[in-house]
Amino acid sequence: MDQTKGAVVIFCSSLQLERLENELAKHFDGGVSHGVWVKHNPDPKKSGPTNAKENFVVAWRKGCTKLQKKKTPWNVLSSPICMGNELLKQWCAAKGKMVSVHRTQKPIEVLARILKRFIPEDAHVFDPCAGTGAIGRACVITGRNCTGIELDPHFFEKGAEAFQDADYMQLCAERAKRADTTHGEVMLNDTEKILKKAGIPADLLGTIRTKMEKLSGYKLLSNAGKIELTSLWWLLAMGIAVATLVGLLLSNQ
Repeated sequence: MDQTKGAVVIFCSSLQLERLENELAKHFDGGVSHGVWVKHNPDPKKSGPTNAKENFVVAWRKGCTKLQKKKTPWNVLSSPICMGNELLKQWCAAKGKMVSVHRTQKPIEVLARILKRFIPEDAHVFDPCAGTGAIGRACVITGRNCTGIELDPHFFEKGAEAFQDADYMQLCAERAKRADTTHGEVMLNDTEKILKKAGIPADLLGTIRTKMEKLSGYKLLSNAGKIELTSLWWLLAMGIAVATLVGLLLSNQ
């Protein structure tokens, strides 16, 4: 890939933001910005506020087509932390239970969304701290090449096992699909399910969906992405609009 089109994404603490942005600005002529991943279900802390967010910095060169468009991607991500069957686990004899292999494994949905928003499709992604290979799996699923380096042989081995597990890779692929679903689509589909259960005729459902797609709120949500916190007010407004619309349509029948 042409190095003039490159971009970098780095997860970091709040204390590291300013220093990272200043350093990256010396090497990336396209721009530097930062974003935040908001966690729906953060791990509880014994004291102090819950750590419900994680910062990241994005820097890019002028040739990076993903970040030079008029319609630039949002810098807020929101999802649960890596959990359930997606979280790689191992038996811990000392604790007498299964524990996570890597304590900071990122959810595939977040990584897939970052790749699709900021990293060109023809990029060769380099992950110098690969851990158990989550970014590598996200690259495979989103059609990007990737090279990862990991110092800890145990993390490397567990990551290699995950790549060879067809069922696990299928699970990751299903989770990654969430990165393609917009708020607007979720709103329309959920509304349609509710109205269908309420016995609304199919032809009327089509009319409602068509009218909803013309609302400016739906267009905003469709562009914003599936899980943007700043879109929740629009979601509420659309819910009220749908309820009003259904009432009017039913009264005219």
